[in-house]
Amino acid sequence: MLESAAPSLRRFILDMCLNGRIIVNEDLRIANKELRRQGNNLNQLTRLAHQGRIAAIDLSETLNCYRKILSALGGDQNGDR
Repeated sequence: MLESAAPSLRRFILDMCLNGRIIVNEDLRIANKELRRQGNNLNQLTRLAHQGRIAAIDLSETLNCYRKILSALGGDQNGDR
């Protein structure tokens, strides 16, 4: 039997309900909403590219922006924490 490194989602939720605190950060909520929109746009671009309806586009500026955000959040360039 394999054992996970982190508790199950059920265990995490139970622990948070019994012992945790919930902190609402409106700035993170806004950032998360924007990231979801950008993810949706990226998925649409990917779909159009696979359909041959658009040519390859240069996303290097977008990637650099995401790397800066990730670094500010404490991650490294590969997405690891």
